[in-house]
Amino acid sequence: MRYGVAGNVAWISWAEHVDALDVLLRELGLVGQLLTGPAGRALLGAVEPNPFEQRVRLVMDPAQRFTPIQPRSG
Repeated sequence: MRYGVAGNVAWISWAEHVDALDVLLRELGLVGQLLTGPAGRALLGAVEPNPFEQRVRLVMDPAQRFTPIQPRSG
């Protein structure tokens, strides 16, 4: 089963290299999340810094042991 919130979800099967989808999403101003594939890259597209996430991380991970999600350049 797969669930989405408020109808803002599209499940995409992508046969090309994931970088092509990343570029497409950035051009459209959208963000995507990889559900399969190698570890290390979860978000695609127009990923922006999230001040709320940063505040939560400071509380939950004050020693900053876990890697924050960084917006991709380019």
